[in-house]
Amino acid sequence: MKRLFFLLLGCLVCLCTVVFVSGYWKTLLSEFAGDFISDNMNSFTEEELKSTFEKPAVIPDGWQYDENVVNVLLVGIEGIGSNGAYAGRSDSMILVSLRKDTGQISLVSLLRDTYVTLPGHGGVKLNAAYAYGGLDLLIETIQNTWKIYIDGVVRVNFDEFESVIDTLGGVTISLTQEEADYLNRTNYISDKSNRVMVAGNNRMNGNQALGYCRVRKVGTMDGDKMVYNDYGRTTRQRKLLSAIFESYRNYSKTKLLSVTKEILGILTCSLNEPQITECISAYLDHPTDRLLQHQIPAQGYFTGETKDCGDCLVPDYEANVAILHHYLYGTALPDGITLSE
Repeated sequence: MKRLFFLLLGCLVCLCTVVFVSGYWKTLLSEFAGDFISDNMNSFTEEELKSTFEKPAVIPDGWQYDENVVNVLLVGIEGIGSNGAYAGRSDSMILVSLRKDTGQISLVSLLRDTYVTLPGHGGVKLNAAYAYGGLDLLIETIQNTWKIYIDGVVRVNFDEFESVIDTLGGVTISLTQEEADYLNRTNYISDKSNRVMVAGNNRMNGNQALGYCRVRKVGTMDGDKMVYNDYGRTTRQRKLLSAIFESYRNYSKTKLLSVTKEILGILTCSLNEPQITECISAYLDHPTDRLLQHQIPAQGYFTGETKDCGDCLVPDYEANVAILHHYLYGTALPDGITLSE
């Protein structure tokens, strides 16, 4: 019995040691990665971004906040060249949301033609908020419209987007024959020598991938349905992010470190080192193999109307607030709201 006792005790000590060491090294890895990322990624100047992303002591009624959820706004700016690098409108707005307690990652496209109200400007399309007041006004508008809190923002323009894809060595995207033909005969792919798309898988460089992400007139598959216009464009943008995610997951650790350092020097991000470390730690605790994809306004909960600012998507605001809260925080949907996604 004494031998058995010491044998069991030894096994227990070994097990505790393994668990402790694994957790210890996971913590060290998270801290190293957080420090590495924050040291290499560009930061916003005070003129570019004043928001501190602070939360009020008391969350207002109807708003949603969960300390387990990190919402980062990915903003694609239509500016091109050094003079207008960050001028113009926000061509793409995607909420990248991480649940730290489960590792779930969601991509929610905020459709740029959504009709919103801006202080001092009246009713406009959502993508005009950046043109009128930069990132600060865009963040304020999204938060006030959908009653959520954003924790950080990442910005990229057309040139930077192309550089990211080229640094990755390209990205593989599957096209229909109609998509391939359309990209080959239009100027969405600005470099004519790159207009060589085919039906099926294409290894796209940055210039080709940018063209693909901007297409609206041709449909693309979103699950089991064909979508067009801005729904098709935002679906393509999420498909590309998912393809990048898959590429990253398959890289060797050495290649991942090298490529990541190059990409970080291209992007500009507001997240600080503790926030980045916390996100990495959450992913290591709960690794995920897929990205959930959604759009706001949700299908069936907006109308297409012509306003002073042009053709817009006018949302059922109450319904879409509830739907976005459901996507990000897992809250129950009110009676009468059903989703086709």
